[in-house]
Amino acid sequence: MTLIYGAPGSGKTALAMRLVHERLKRGDKAFWISLAEGRDLLLSYAERLGYDLSGAEIWSAVLADPFAVMNHVVAAVSELAPSVVVVDQITSLSGVDLTPLALNALYRAIRESGADVLLTATEGVDVRLAHLADNVVHLYRPRGAPLWYMEVEKSRLAPAAPLRPFEIAEGRGVVFLDELALSKRAAGPYKTGIAGLDEALGGGLPPGLAVLRGPPHAPVIRLAAKAAAGLSKSARAVFALGDERLLEAARGRGRPKGRRRALGRLRL
Repeated sequence: MTLIYGAPGSGKTALAMRLVHERLKRGDKAFWISLAEGRDLLLSYAERLGYDLSGAEIWSAVLADPFAVMNHVVAAVSELAPSVVVVDQITSLSGVDLTPLALNALYRAIRESGADVLLTATEGVDVRLAHLADNVVHLYRPRGAPLWYMEVEKSRLAPAAPLRPFEIAEGRGVVFLDELALSKRAAGPYKTGIAGLDEALGGGLPPGLAVLRGPPHAPVIRLAAKAAAGLSKSARAVFALGDERLLEAARGRGRPKGRRRALGRLRL
């Protein structure tokens, strides 16, 4: 049993969708219990992210009686024999002690059926539920950080994993930065079109992950936008992540405010 928890909007449901999408592509059966939103809204959100959940059995139990929900889950798992079961927003079962429910309905009935159980919960989930889970995954964003992070806080079958930064993009879903591998045919270095920056990098941006660090002032945003525009001409694809100021600058619509600063031989 895996527990994914985090603040609202941290990507819990999106990550669960990605996992179920991949399992469905392998031919597995999936049973999704939604305690936060209706079936149509869930499928619409999945489609926007690029995930196809049409092959999953989806049951919407918004505002349903908690004990009726658990009884139905146990009966449905026995009848459907799914390979993976998702209980989305288990913390929506307000006013219910989740520990005996998880023990009796999830941990015993579902786990003994051989299905993988995936629970999503908001921040502040009952610590006893985390103790029951084989794996605990925390999604969060540090104050001032542009990206979300996934941290595996507990895993009974695998060693501790490093933090993995990610973003949620329309049409691509959950995108982990360490998965943005370059094509084997791409050699590099890649010209950014900014003479001073290309010279400082020894001819351009080398293959791999590069990080441009600096305070969140306008020149850094403008530099990142100009580099992304230049890279799109020399690389196969550029995947840009950033706030609205970066996106507006990249499109040429915005003129970020801020005093000029020098970077090598480049002036912004």
